[in-house]
Amino acid sequence: MVFVGAYDTYLYALDAHHGGLCWKYATTGGLSSSPTVWQDTVIIGSEDGLLYCVDRHRGSLRWIFHTAGPIRSSPRVADRMVVVGSDDQHIYAIDGMRGSLIWKQRTWEPVRSSAYIHDQLIFIGGDDGYIYALDVRSGSVKWRQRTQQSVRSSPAYADGLVVVGSLDQQIYALNAENGWIVWRVRTGHYVNSSPSIAGSRVFVGGVDGMLYALDLKSGRLVWKYAVGAQITSSPYIEAGRVYVGAVDGRVYCVDADRGSLIWSHQTAGAIVSSPIVVERTLYIGS
Repeated sequence: MVFVGAYDTYLYALDAHHGGLCWKYATTGGLSSSPTVWQDTVIIGSEDGLLYCVDRHRGSLRWIFHTAGPIRSSPRVADRMVVVGSDDQHIYAIDGMRGSLIWKQRTWEPVRSSAYIHDQLIFIGGDDGYIYALDVRSGSVKWRQRTQQSVRSSPAYADGLVVVGSLDQQIYALNAENGWIVWRVRTGHYVNSSPSIAGSRVFVGGVDGMLYALDLKSGRLVWKYAVGAQITSSPYIEAGRVYVGAVDGRVYCVDADRGSLIWSHQTAGAIVSSPIVVERTLYIGS
């Protein structure tokens, strides 16, 4: 099945082969968070301030968790701990079996970035302009690094580096142990897109209409491809190809080595969601 949330307040489960509706679950707010599948459940945040855990087979509610603001961050799960940010300025860790609070950490603005969990650390950005590293067990801040604007991009991790974009128009690579800036690259506009890392390269889109390929270690520009429209979608890498959507309604497939267009497909609306490829089929919302 394919699981997707929509602004009409519904979480949809669709047949992956023909797109038929398997079930839908109604929340009381728009869904801009992306669902996470964990064990036999689907977990998603809603703009009604609730985190929902739904049975993936029947579409019935398992549990809900209340926050004090809209949830636009997408949940991430490690072991049985669900990590998610809220517009109430907190980062939450929730027991995935029971829906009970494990800990919460206060920030200074809404948290719309989604977490990357590596070993004993959680990396996540905030609208307060900080990139945080939190202890998995306690939620305590191990380090934080300031950018000049909100961080709504979600971090990626590889080879000891945390890579993330900021609305200050820059892409940052930070030392995962201490948060020091290893490199940063300026783009032509905001970076809402979340980086994807494949091998020695970082791929990320920009509101300046560019898809960037950067060297992971140095931040050196390998290539950039102009789509001519804002990219807030996050790239997906598969078999030497980079897939990404743009607000012009097109899905782009770009050669990961050369940065040349392989194909594009026009949809009927802007694309701000991110693609995924499973068994040679690409899924994306528009």
